[in-house]
Amino acid sequence: MAGYTPTIGRLVGMLNCARETTLAAVDGLGIADLDFLDTGSGNSIGALLAHIAPAMNAHWAWFHVVEEEINHRGQMRLLRARRRALTSGSTEP
Repeated sequence: MAGYTPTIGRLVGMLNCARETTLAAVDGLGIADLDFLDTGSGNSIGALLAHIAPAMNAHWAWFHVVEEEINHRGQMRLLRARRRALTSGSTEP
């Protein structure tokens, strides 16, 4: 991308592509679509959009990627502990 070094330009291009794909995925949705909850709990499409909508620059976006990995690592540890507890017959993780 013009105005960036080749490496940073590729990263900014990826971020732009991700945003364009997200916008295409929600194009034409109405309020009822955005508020729909499949199971009555969890996140609606609108809530997910709100989560990713603060003004963001490339540095903030990459921080968010790192933050997501950290959160998912915590989920993996919890699932691993639960699996271990289930297979050992213990009720404690």
